[in-house]
Amino acid sequence: MRTIDYYYRAFVEYKKFALKDKGIQNFLRQINSLGSSKISKLSIERIKCEVTEDWISEIENNLKYIEKAISQERQFIRTNGEVVLIEKTKSVSKESISHLAKHASLIKEIDEETDEVRPEKIYTVEKLSDYAVYENRFLYLLLTYLRDFTTERYNKITEYSGKYYTVLEIGSKYKTKQRNITYSINIEDENMSLSKDSANAKVVQRIEDVLNAILKLLSTPLMVEVSKVPMIKPPITKTNVLKMETNFKYALALYEYISTYTAPGYSITREAVEKQLDREAEDDFNNTVLLLLFLMQMHSMELGESLQEEMEKQLKIEEAERIEEVKERIQELRGKQKLSGKEIDEYILIQNERIQYLETQLLELQSANSVIEKQKGTIKALKGDIANLQEEKASMAIAYENKIAQRQAVFEQELGQVNNERSNLIQAKGNLEKELANMQHSMDLQREKFDSAITQNNAFRNQLGLEVDYQDYTDEDKFKLIEKEYKVIGEYYKMAWKKTKKRLQREILFKKVEDEKFKQ
Repeated sequence: MRTIDYYYRAFVEYKKFALKDKGIQNFLRQINSLGSSKISKLSIERIKCEVTEDWISEIENNLKYIEKAISQERQFIRTNGEVVLIEKTKSVSKESISHLAKHASLIKEIDEETDEVRPEKIYTVEKLSDYAVYENRFLYLLLTYLRDFTTERYNKITEYSGKYYTVLEIGSKYKTKQRNITYSINIEDENMSLSKDSANAKVVQRIEDVLNAILKLLSTPLMVEVSKVPMIKPPITKTNVLKMETNFKYALALYEYISTYTAPGYSITREAVEKQLDREAEDDFNNTVLLLLFLMQMHSMELGESLQEEMEKQLKIEEAERIEEVKERIQELRGKQKLSGKEIDEYILIQNERIQYLETQLLELQSANSVIEKQKGTIKALKGDIANLQEEKASMAIAYENKIAQRQAVFEQELGQVNNERSNLIQAKGNLEKELANMQHSMDLQREKFDSAITQNNAFRNQLGLEVDYQDYTDEDKFKLIEKEYKVIGEYYKMAWKKTKKRLQREILFKKVEDEKFKQ
């Protein structure tokens, strides 16, 4: 039963019970007869959404081909090869043998007796399945288009389907001997809920099924894998597979259909109606006004508890009176020696009423017992949950301790590494200091040689009658100048020594010749 059916039944029962009281009847009669300046208006604006179902049917009819295309799991084998040490090789393939035959330098030795080849390194090949072929990437693009295409229209259709806007204005003034009442009620209701009775309920369900199917296909392992690579961009290249293979051909046709579909897929119309309330409708609203007046009085005067107690007391009295009446009637019928057919039927009817009453009491007891059992089950389940949580807590504590121990071990290991690195750095620092001292000593020696060279240069310049410059040559330009002069002087020295050497050789040779002549 729908929610609105419960509301209607409750309202009918309320009117039926309320109109039993003459005071309420008189009060409603006075409202209708004495009311002045009545306002009663009901404005309704309905929004109708008519769905064009051609695009839904097109997607429904072609999704099966997309599913079959995905199930093919098209792929190509990607080969990765590298030369590794023989100890790290897991398997040997034909490619490994062929590569080794072409690269004899990888062979370590060959056993002369058994002709067994022992390579030092070998070429290994790893074959990987790559699903990012163009056709699979096209399917992923198509499904994302379908998802966005369907979701956009679904949101709009559900927004407008079954939507209506209602404004109710009622009000009146009336006066009796005891009361003077003025009321004005203005209710605005914008209802956007899609009920099962809506004309588009079945269409919306079809769209939901289509959208769920699309999302399910997008969550398949193949599409999840393909989603990791860049998405292809239109225009689509019509490969032979897309043009010739049946499933992909229908998928391509669906892509072309939705990519060129520019219509919204639905149409919206608005209908505004203003109704004047008739007498029956006014009576219904007057009953609700009476209920509001009662609620206002009950809450303003805080009569809730006292009215509840009085109602329970009255119900017990009525129940006791009814039971007593039934008992008296049973006794009366039993006292008769002979019962007529009508009295027998009455007796049976009374007994049935009593049985129904007892059954009602039994059902209430069973219901109460069911609630108790349910609560017992809930308590038991909660106890089980507590036990599970305690176990989980204990396991988490153990896992935490293990994790702490692991981290402590890692920390100690890293600390040891840091200490070793620190010792190495200290040792390296000492070596650098020694090397720096050696470099300083070497520089001092070079400086001494440089000073000696300058002294010799000045002395040589004195011998040549040149001006001696005792300036500081630590400046870069001056140093380059003195270095250039040093090279010139060196060349001059070599040339002078060469001439002097030749002259000495001639003198020595001439002296030998003279000595030999003298001996003769």
